[in-house]
Amino acid sequence: MPFISTIRRNWEQEQEQKKKESLGTLDKFDITGGDYIYEAGGYRIHMFTTVGDHEFKVTPKFEGAKHGTFALQDNTLDVEYLVVAGGGSGSTNIEGGGGGGGYQQGTITNVSGTQPVTVGDGASPSSPGSRYASGTRGDNSVFSNITSQGGGGGGRYREGGGQSGGSGGGGGGGPQHHGGGGGGGAGGRGGNVPGSGGGGGGSISGQGNPGGDGGQPASRAGPGGPGLTSSIFGYDQTNAGGGGGSAFPGGGNFPGGPGGGGAGRSHNQQANGISGSSNRGGGGGSGSHYSRHGGGGGSGVVVVRYTI
Repeated sequence: MPFISTIRRNWEQEQEQKKKESLGTLDKFDITGGDYIYEAGGYRIHMFTTVGDHEFKVTPKFEGAKHGTFALQDNTLDVEYLVVAGGGSGSTNIEGGGGGGGYQQGTITNVSGTQPVTVGDGASPSSPGSRYASGTRGDNSVFSNITSQGGGGGGRYREGGGQSGGSGGGGGGGPQHHGGGGGGGAGGRGGNVPGSGGGGGGSISGQGNPGGDGGQPASRAGPGGPGLTSSIFGYDQTNAGGGGGSAFPGGGNFPGGPGGGGAGRSHNQQANGISGSSNRGGGGGSGSHYSRHGGGGGSGVVVVRYTI
């Protein structure tokens, strides 16, 4: 009875299709990658925190079932991402703070297979013993085809004119001998400063918000620029704040930007700049003397989540 057999086969295919459509994400896919995997608010979250190269892999458990001309699509996944790069380091000797790492957040549709992930390291602390040492740039972070640029290093003073803060995800703060600028936060431009200092480093378009203020004449310095806040973690967290500048003589720390930016030190403190926070892409604060290094940049973070 071919007609009855055809009806039965079609009915079985329809039931299989309905079953697959009712399955949750974790029933349809094997999904791997990340240092921490957890669930919150109806999402499964993969957090990559170890500096270096990794993979995010999506493997479908079903290849799709055909019914007539309709093909059930079970082989792709829509994901949200946050990609924060490593922060730049602050300069030595009362100058500019490091920029916060580049910051990008969004959605990628139809993800499948193996996607590359890189967590960028923060810049190393600037070397003490060099009278006016610039900060250096942080490393880029990557998810799939999204690349966030490392934060720029803090600018330094030099006789005859200042050297601008380095460009990057967040521009490094411009220097002024006696009042350095704060580093840009979350992709913003570093602070410009008056007098003998160079300008703040340029930022990469689309990787954050405006950065820190410039330094002021004697005794004042620019704070680090603010980072940006995301709830992709399952809670609110601010990342990619810029590092604080430094000043002479000053009276204390000059704060880093909200989001892990390290504080800059006043000359009176004779202290190293504070490093940016790890896995938040914070810029390092400026050191207070040529014998004191600028703070290092904080490492970045990559977060991927999807509904379950």
